[in-house]
Amino acid sequence: MISGSAKHRKNKLELDNRRKEEARFHEVSSQIKLLLDMPEKIWTYLDNEDFLSASRLYLLSQHINTSLHLNSQNASNFLYWFPVLTRQWAAISHFKSTILQGCRQVIKESSVSDQKIAESLCSILLLENSNPRQVFNEFLLARTSAIQALFQAGTSSTKELVCSVVQLISTTIHQIYAVFYNNEGAEDKDLESANLLLKSLVKVTSEKLHESGLVDFQSSASSKSLPKSVTEFCPSHKSVSMGVSESHLHDNCKQWIHTCTTDIKTGVGKLLNYVKTVKHLAAIRDAVWDMMHQDSNQVTWEGVCLKVLNEPLYIWQDLIRPLFVDRVKTLIQQQFEATVDMTRKQIGKIITEVDSPQGSSLVSEADMGSYVWSESPGDLAPNTAWGTAGSRTLLESGGLMMKAKAYTPVIQSFCKSVDEKLKSIEVDYKFYIFSDVDTLCVTVETQPFNRYADSVSLLNYVQVSCLESVNSLMEYLTQLLGECRTALAAVTERQNTVGNKLLLTGRLCAALCDLTPHLRQNMLGRDQIASTDGSRSLLKKSVSARSPGQQEMNAVWEDVKSRFTELQQSVYRVWIDHVVATSLTGFTAAVHSNTTADLVQTCSKWEEVSIEEETEDGKKVSSKISVPMQASWYVMSLLYGLCRDLNNMGGHALARGVLEYLVYSVSDGMVSVYACLVNQSSSSKEPVLTQQRALQLLFDVKFLRLIIPRKDDAAESRVYQERLDGIVGSLEEHVDPFDLDVFSPYMQANLNKMLHRTSVLLGGLTSLDRMGLYSVTSRPPAGTQQEQHNVMLLSTCQSRFPLLPLSTQQTRFSATQPVVPQTLYWGGDTGGASLKETAAAVLPQSGSQKMGTSSSFYDKIGTGLGSMTDISNWFSTIGSK
Repeated sequence: MISGSAKHRKNKLELDNRRKEEARFHEVSSQIKLLLDMPEKIWTYLDNEDFLSASRLYLLSQHINTSLHLNSQNASNFLYWFPVLTRQWAAISHFKSTILQGCRQVIKESSVSDQKIAESLCSILLLENSNPRQVFNEFLLARTSAIQALFQAGTSSTKELVCSVVQLISTTIHQIYAVFYNNEGAEDKDLESANLLLKSLVKVTSEKLHESGLVDFQSSASSKSLPKSVTEFCPSHKSVSMGVSESHLHDNCKQWIHTCTTDIKTGVGKLLNYVKTVKHLAAIRDAVWDMMHQDSNQVTWEGVCLKVLNEPLYIWQDLIRPLFVDRVKTLIQQQFEATVDMTRKQIGKIITEVDSPQGSSLVSEADMGSYVWSESPGDLAPNTAWGTAGSRTLLESGGLMMKAKAYTPVIQSFCKSVDEKLKSIEVDYKFYIFSDVDTLCVTVETQPFNRYADSVSLLNYVQVSCLESVNSLMEYLTQLLGECRTALAAVTERQNTVGNKLLLTGRLCAALCDLTPHLRQNMLGRDQIASTDGSRSLLKKSVSARSPGQQEMNAVWEDVKSRFTELQQSVYRVWIDHVVATSLTGFTAAVHSNTTADLVQTCSKWEEVSIEEETEDGKKVSSKISVPMQASWYVMSLLYGLCRDLNNMGGHALARGVLEYLVYSVSDGMVSVYACLVNQSSSSKEPVLTQQRALQLLFDVKFLRLIIPRKDDAAESRVYQERLDGIVGSLEEHVDPFDLDVFSPYMQANLNKMLHRTSVLLGGLTSLDRMGLYSVTSRPPAGTQQEQHNVMLLSTCQSRFPLLPLSTQQTRFSATQPVVPQTLYWGGDTGGASLKETAAAVLPQSGSQKMGTSSSFYDKIGTGLGSMTDISNWFSTIGSK
């Protein structure tokens, strides 16, 4: 009985052991079965980039493998019975590196969501058993490497790369706040207020796998044999309740921003070097602005930066904007330097071509008269009849205005090319500076940043750069002036190529201010910005010289114009000094010559005047005397030669100061020559001057005083008048006092006549004091005889036409006076008449010759020329004689 009971207990014990072994076997088998299914499940989540779920499955597999090894230590043949366990774990263990690699790749992406970033960081934290501070540092390193990788890719455009950098930094700051920031000062520290990393970690460590749907333990029979350690498995972590402190967050984020600033300065700086236009830079800036404007996170940006960095951060202003501004300035500087180089080359080319102007477009530079007095289709502007003169700029006024300004086609072409280059620079930078390039308005923006915050500073930089370019150009022109001055010292001819180069340089100085409106626009600086009342750009306003009061003044531009004017006047003074010096050389020789041949060669015609004298007996005796009636030939040659030079170089466009310098220089030189002659005559023991020559010299000096009066109150002019008075007094000492009293009235009358006859011929020199000159001599005294003259009466109202020839012809004569036919001598009929005969035909005859009733110039010559055709032919041949 006892043995049967013991046997029964033994059998029951064996049965229980067998059942336990079977249960243990099923338990192990089900776990191995689960391990066999794990690779497929993990691959599925990896394909879906669900790295946190893959990590949880990997941790479950690791837990199963570890528990099987620990529970089978007493079973020596366990691994022998289940060799698949070792091989299967070897296959599963490789997923750890794959998951970590995927997670680290995800945290580099700026386009993924905050939740996915948190899950990836949670996976790293669980798989590597690290803490939040470590994964935070790893996140910052990942974003740093992501920024550096953008600059090394080289497959995207500069615009895309800059936008990607800005997007990456912005997203990183927001993700740091969402994933890592803990509000340590908050009283309620529940899970809802925790960051995403802690939320994900708490969820993973508290939620069972089957509850999250990662593993289905109810679908198969083998799953029922799984132990509770498997079915209720949850990953554990020691730092579930830990987070990143605010101080650590602030310090590391600031350090990261500093690192990013260095990388961006290097990377973006290199990228911007490939951008060659300011317009393209503006397009990149606008793309960044549009991207940030569409970013919803920008609404809370300032608050996020204060919590993450403990200070504000403006990505564009602090990181990107300085690089763009530097590149804009560099491009502007390079464009202005290129313009200066181009301008120098063009000036050098023109200067070189001036040496041989014949047959080229530069012939007008040597002879301005051929250009001014030739007609061209573009002399009148197309819109002349439909617009007022004040509404047109100088460039819109037509060719006549260019001729009035003495701007030759070469000058116009040169200034046009320079202005087009300056215009291209202006159009380029306008896209970056102005919100509306047509109205030149600047809009003040606040969010996400003000694109036009640098408009004023950049416009000032444009002004400074343009001013530096102008200074460089002025240095070049000054260098040319020095070279021409040196070369001119060795030249004895009045007309020469060196002088033409000087005049060309002077015209360039004036034209650069008048014919390059975009130079002025670039020099305005911040004044380019349209005012809030909607006023237009200064460039669109009239810059006509006829309405200077309507122009807005700019100190820098006015200074540039004054410097160009000073340089131009310096150039003209050098030319004037040379011309006056060469002219006075021949004049001095003629005045000081005492030989009979020279005196005969330079003598002029004297007028024979009949006078009546009463003797002691009361009888009247008639006699004839000769008095000077014309200035000496060398005087007229000198003055007319200067007028011809002025006509050839465009003297009508010269400033009054330049003409004054010419007139004063030549008049002072002539007075010095006369003074030297008088001094020599006074100091010589033998008489150097005869009475006849003294009378002629006296006439010449008085004519010089009348033609160049110099009536201003300047000290130099007073000295000039005093010297003339002294010369006149010295010359009168060489004339018998009785003869001087007799000759003086007739000489004065002839002086007035001579002044009228030469007022137009020498108009280039006499125009400075035109009104004073004409107000004195425009009404000659009425005479009892009719005088022949060679000045055509154009108007009886002379004050209305001060620039026209003024006739001394009286308009009323006796109707009974017969018409005396006069013969006009000209080359076509005389067959080569002498200069004396030709001059006699147009000089006044003696008083005994009477004129007809008609005062018309055509009536006077009507006898000699039978028709108006003959008259026209005569006029056409005057210039060639």
